[in-house]
Amino acid sequence: MRVELLRLVPVLFVMAALGCSEGDGASGGGGASSDPPPGGDGAVSVYSYGPPKDAVTIAAGFHRHSGAREVCTSETLAECTVRTCTNVETPGPPASTGRISATVDGREVSIQPTGPGFYSPATNNTPALFHGGESIDIRVEAAGDVPAHGISLIAPAPVVLTTPDPAKPVSVDRSSDLSLAWNGGGPGEILFVTGVQEADGTVTSLTCRFAAATGGAVIPASSLSKLPASGGPTPTFLWVMSRSELDAGIWHTAFSALSEVLAPSGAPAALQLTLL
Repeated sequence: MRVELLRLVPVLFVMAALGCSEGDGASGGGGASSDPPPGGDGAVSVYSYGPPKDAVTIAAGFHRHSGAREVCTSETLAECTVRTCTNVETPGPPASTGRISATVDGREVSIQPTGPGFYSPATNNTPALFHGGESIDIRVEAAGDVPAHGISLIAPAPVVLTTPDPAKPVSVDRSSDLSLAWNGGGPGEILFVTGVQEADGTVTSLTCRFAAATGGAVIPASSLSKLPASGGPTPTFLWVMSRSELDAGIWHTAFSALSEVLAPSGAPAALQLTLL
């Protein structure tokens, strides 16, 4: 059976905004589709990369509610959540908004929309915006559908993953615990996410969040066993993240600030897991 990773970045970072749905919107009189309900969801993520990349990226998007119904189930086991969707939701129509900025200690990086509700991820090739512990002020300016709003987050610090070895493929026995260990850490959480899409379209993802300051964590077999076998390497996303959600009237936005999980070599950690 061929399985592959599908849309794990939205599953991890925008779970409040994107999920799974039946995809059948409401209908108005005479069989014509009605407008989507007012309000919607957005996500704003600020990534700060240290040397050698030394850059800042802001990614964002806003969509109206689609009116669709979820066909997903989720189960939380300790610090991990397993989510299974038999159909992946298509977001509603885009919603227009304005400039987005992230400011740390008087230094500002910003991004402008390239279309209604859409922002091409913009990388600013300047030194990292934060290193851990700073206050990040993230603001969305009013323009069109979405009102001005924003939030302050405490910046996460990068960590170095030591277990498992990110330089080697890892075979994971789903009936056993998987241990993680890292050096460094402070504010924020270590986020681990992996998942597979089966031949019938079912997507199962595993998202775990651990306090970065602990230096290590265990992903329990009770969570891993909920995933199907992958049949081959399955990409795994690892970040250190501070995250908060905010309601601005009828709009709901998830804000995130992210730092890298590094390999001992200094390169970004890129785990390749095979789920047995």
